[in-house]
Formats: sequence, C-alpha cells, structure tokens
Amino acid sequence: MGITKDSTAKVVVIKYDLNGDTLFTKEYFSPFYPEEPFISADQYIIPYKNGFSLATGVDSDPSFANAEIYWMRLNKIGQVIETAMFSSPLQDTPETQVIDEYGNITIGAFTRNIGQVNQNFTCQAQILQIDSLGNQKWLYKTPANQLFSSARSLLPTPDGGLIVGTGKGVETPINSSSGRVDWNPCFFKLNAD
Repeated sequence: MGITKDSTAKVVVIKYDLNGDTLFTKEYFSPFYPEEPFISADQYIIPYKNGFSLATGVDSDPSFANAEIYWMRLNKIGQVIETAMFSSPLQDTPETQVIDEYGNITIGAFTRNIGQVNQNFTCQAQILQIDSLGNQKWLYKTPANQLFSSARSLLPTPDGGLIVGTGKGVETPINSSSGRVDWNPCFFKLNAD
C-alpha cells in the first residue's frame, strides 16, 4: 500500500499472492475529490473479516490543511463496503490499527495543531474504537495540557486493556519566537473501561 500522485493524490493498494503475482490493484480517492483531493501519506491497512480495514487521512477544507481520519472497509478484492469519517477541530491522522476478538477495530492516531506552529504546540495521542460498520464505540485522547506523540503501537492485554506506545514531549524554546518539541519514548496502559 502507498500513496501516489499522477494528476491527483490517492491511496493505492496492490495485493500479491505468495508467488508475487498481482491479485488486484485498487486506487482510492479522497471522498471530497475533486473539490479537495488531499489524501494523507499516513495510511494503515490490515486483514479484516475476509477483506481489509484501511485508515488514512483526508482533508475536507481546501482553504487550509486539516486532516481527518477516513476509514474504509474493503472486501477481499478491494471493493469498498463501508466508510466512516472521524473529525475534530484539530488535525488527525491515523498511525495503526488492531482488531479485537469481537471484530472491533481500534485505531491509533495523532491529533495536533492545524498547520505549522512555532510555539504553543498541541500534540495528543488519540485512540478510537469502531465496529465493523464504522460506528464509533469509544474515543480516548491524552490530556490536552501535555504533549504526546501519535498512538503508534497498540497491544491488547489479556484483561481487556490496551498498552499504547507513543512519545512524551517537552516544548523546548529555540529563541523568543520559536520552539520545538523534543520526544522521549513513552508507554501507558488503558484499562478495559
């Protein structure tokens, strides 16, 4: 899977068999195409119920960059079965997905400032769970007054919880008008509730 751009950006999924022969190639455009063709380079696809679960970021507003999480459920030949959009006032991009024993999909994502900023960074790890139709079951975001990187790794635990691999940030001033976020590895656990 990857992103390509000839006349417009799109996600491309190529499925191969064990011999390396191509089984299918599919292109997926932003649901707002052609008015807003942006589709994020952040995508994640996993096998799901005899098909696939694909999460990417799309932008619904051509006036500024504000990615939203766009989820697609695909059948075994790459045709779209279900779609859902998850948005907030900030920029959201997916990073990973896991499936639980009930068929629920948990998406790890990154929520951050819209556009480039030099100070007052907003960075949150975001975890949301959906069912097979794309209905949101729950949403968790790290505290807004702290800096967390994306929820890059998700590990379900035997007690129904979830271990989240991310980064914990510190805003470091560079000069009076600019700063940066320095990251340190961080793991935390969400309980089953």
